[in-house]
Amino acid sequence: MKYFCKKKSEYGYVSVWPKDLYCYDYIDFYLAGLSFRDNIAQYKGEHVGTLELEPTNTYDENAIRVLAEDGYHVGYVPKELTATIRDRKPLPCNCYFYIWSQKIDGATKYLSLCYIPMYE
Repeated sequence: MKYFCKKKSEYGYVSVWPKDLYCYDYIDFYLAGLSFRDNIAQYKGEHVGTLELEPTNTYDENAIRVLAEDGYHVGYVPKELTATIRDRKPLPCNCYFYIWSQKIDGATKYLSLCYIPMYE
């Protein structure tokens, strides 16, 4: 099952949107901390994940981590969105994320988009 489709924006960038679900209420964001994850390349593509509180995080006691289906920690919800998500969605909850690679200044960088449907 495909969760995402690609659309070309008026600015020429390729955006990733939830397939057939983007007309509903959702929160979307780029995953934080991808560059600190080992083996992130094996998670390229579409995935169903889980958002989970991480109160033992030494940098942010309100941190919300994103886990792949196999339990691998792929990244975090950006700090500026954690309060919004905590207020609007009980955790843990499902999320959907897409990871891709891109050459930037000669180096391979991993980018992502994650979304949380608010109607599930």
